[in-house]
Amino acid sequence: MAQLVIPGAAQVAINMECSGQKVVNVIGISTAGPTTATEIAEVVRAAWEKTGGPLKARPPQVKMISYKVTKLDAGGAVIDVASAATGGSSTSSLSTMAASALILLGGGSRDRSTRGRLYHGPITEGAITEDGRSILPAYAGSLFTTYKGFRDDIAAAGMSWSVLSRKNSIAYPIDIINVASIIATQRRRLR
Repeated sequence: MAQLVIPGAAQVAINMECSGQKVVNVIGISTAGPTTATEIAEVVRAAWEKTGGPLKARPPQVKMISYKVTKLDAGGAVIDVASAATGGSSTSSLSTMAASALILLGGGSRDRSTRGRLYHGPITEGAITEDGRSILPAYAGSLFTTYKGFRDDIAAAGMSWSVLSRKNSIAYPIDIINVASIIATQRRRLR
């Protein structure tokens, strides 16, 4: 596969750990002007870890490791910023390491290249309905608010949370955020 080059964009790997297993979310960030990898890492860290942010919507067993930013300009910089923050939601028991809420992302077009996803997990037993298959509607609503706030915090810093298209080598700013009602699983987290 050819190297991904998207001027004015960066890929951010948000590295966490829970129960000895890695939990990684990879997001795209695009900028209008010159921005360093360190600036991107600090903006993402502040938005991710703030009260009401995506980290605080995870159980306290989830611990941050680092934010690895890879600038996607030709010859772009790579930086790894450490963090020791922890999740801050309820102290309810984890359902399973593989159970996640699926956050669906869209760049405002029908084109598949503008769509992405993010797995928010692990989730707790208190976030799942009695059928063991669905996410509680109130929990889905709170995740929608959390990720919309994350997007807005990134935008307030002059950047855009984006879907990075490998096919088109373009960063599409995220306009649409939805939370799937059915639990998503990642079997690799069971190992």
